[in-house]
Amino acid sequence: MDKLFIPVQGCLLEVVREQYTDFCRDKERWRYLQKLDPKNSLLSLDGFVDDAGNALDFIADEAVDIAETVVNVVMVDRLKDTLPLLSDSEQALIKANFFDGFSERKCPRRRQIR
Repeated sequence: MDKLFIPVQGCLLEVVREQYTDFCRDKERWRYLQKLDPKNSLLSLDGFVDDAGNALDFIADEAVDIAETVVNVVMVDRLKDTLPLLSDSEQALIKANFFDGFSERKCPRRRQIR
């Protein structure tokens, strides 16, 4: 009669009192949070599992275009490789535009190049 069980992936698992207490506390906390926020649909990290039931270690950001990010990284690498082929003033312009965030108009060495 003193045996305590909690549900785990569709099965009952025998646990010690401390584990059972923690489980009940977490369950009540989840119910409380659901009552506080019924219209915003709280997400549980328990829902982020693959088909085998393994937890996913990331949440994809759909606002980020991965292909565009990869292309940008490759282009910046190529740009860094070709910089030594340019003159000092051209290198300064490229570095100011692409690495320091200056627009072409606001580039400090723009007037010297022309």
